[in-house]
Amino acid sequence: MFWFVFLTVLMIAVIAVGVWKAISGRRLSTLWIMETAIRNDLPLDEVIEGHAYEFRGKRGRRLLGLSRALREGEELSHAISRRPYRNLVPEEGRLAINVGSESGTLSPAVQDALALATIRFERNRQQHTFSALYLATVISVIILQVSFLMVYIIPKLKEIFSDFGVQLPRTTIGFIGLANALTSYGPLWLLCGLVVLLDVIRRFFQRRKRGIAMYGFFHWINPQIFTVDILRLLGVAAAEGKPLLSTIEALARHHNDSTIRHKLKRIVRDAQQGDNLWDSFHRVQLIDVWQTGVLKTAEPTLLLGDSLKRLADELDLEQNHRHQLRREALRPLVIIALGVCVLWTALAFFVPLVKLIGDIG
Repeated sequence: MFWFVFLTVLMIAVIAVGVWKAISGRRLSTLWIMETAIRNDLPLDEVIEGHAYEFRGKRGRRLLGLSRALREGEELSHAISRRPYRNLVPEEGRLAINVGSESGTLSPAVQDALALATIRFERNRQQHTFSALYLATVISVIILQVSFLMVYIIPKLKEIFSDFGVQLPRTTIGFIGLANALTSYGPLWLLCGLVVLLDVIRRFFQRRKRGIAMYGFFHWINPQIFTVDILRLLGVAAAEGKPLLSTIEALARHHNDSTIRHKLKRIVRDAQQGDNLWDSFHRVQLIDVWQTGVLKTAEPTLLLGDSLKRLADELDLEQNHRHQLRREALRPLVIIALGVCVLWTALAFFVPLVKLIGDIG
């Protein structure tokens, strides 16, 4: 029963990945509709209202609510930041709408955010689903094999050795002990795991409703986790001839992550005190040394906007390659774990058989 429930939870997790990708596709389509309306100067409330009728349930009602709010005179940047509507578009789009509205670059900022969100969606749609399915399949096979051995084979093997009066080796005793522990306390561990999982999901959605990202220690692993989004918005502002400091101030107010907001506020303070902008970015670990040099060189020229966008594209590709390397490295680790499990099982079975044959002979 324990293994059946565990496998059921595992398959639900795989299905949840697919559902999440479908939701991400809907958010991307809404951002595309908004970008088209903004770029062509169409009435945004009417466009969103027509888009709302494509969906049923909660999403359609929220889109209609957003349309009514815009018709009543509420600014898009303010409406899209409110709790019922902030998840209608990808985070890249919400940030671009807020920052672009304040810096006067709404149309190019949303257009750039749409391009970035589309690239990320297409890139991750197949990779994440395949990785989740691969891990779920391998783990399921391991669980089924070990469960069969523990439930049907090990007890009979134990009876045979007891009848012959042969003492089992430590490897087999440990294997039997693990089988007994999982059989006796498996439901308890499953219950604890489900409680922890449900609490994590609850906290995630609570923070998501308040517009707070859950990244935590990921900043220690990758301090530049949000640098791509920041550099692209700064590139849009530079290309449109807008002051970068006001764009950074808008980013510091509207970014979804508290750590990034704190870093951006520090950059604004340093810039107001006369420090170089890109040196401040480097001090808070948002860019590297060579990126700092490139931007300081391009700052006096008309190529700053293009340089910011090119650096953002290169950093995005570099981060994607790192993610691919981690995913590829995970597969041999799973195979190694499977090999260790098979080796332990083989030793648990064949060592006592060799000993029994020797004693009989």
